[in-house]
Amino acid sequence: MSVRNDIAENFVSVIKNATDPQFVLVTRAPIDPQRLSNAQFPCAYVEALNESRTDLDMKSGNSSGSMRQSVLTMNIVCFVRTSPEMMDKTRNDVIERMEETLSADQTRGNVADYTELREITVDNAVEDTIGIIEMAFEVRYRYRTGEA
Repeated sequence: MSVRNDIAENFVSVIKNATDPQFVLVTRAPIDPQRLSNAQFPCAYVEALNESRTDLDMKSGNSSGSMRQSVLTMNIVCFVRTSPEMMDKTRNDVIERMEETLSADQTRGNVADYTELREITVDNAVEDTIGIIEMAFEVRYRYRTGEA
């Protein structure tokens, strides 16, 4: 399996085990929040996005491949359902829990060098009782060609 995929699977596993709030649904497939029951909130959609890669050595012809470094953007889209009056607090609770949970092991199970929260975007575009939180994490890792 690829390191990129291992990182994505680690995000899913770690988020599934988060508490306070406990995520009911965590998936790598897109979520349509209007098709969910109230019991399925909060939920999260995890996706591996853009990546930049750089050569660390020039060992062409080496059977084990050359060493490369990658910076991967992992995006998490969280959906919460609550009253309009509690929306800001509920979103803030999710943001805090997600950052704490994913910062506990910044190596993603010893496959990455670090994980860092880079950007948070909030929205209520679906309806006033469904809040959307997008969190972009930067994950730096190294690998040998043929392994990523």
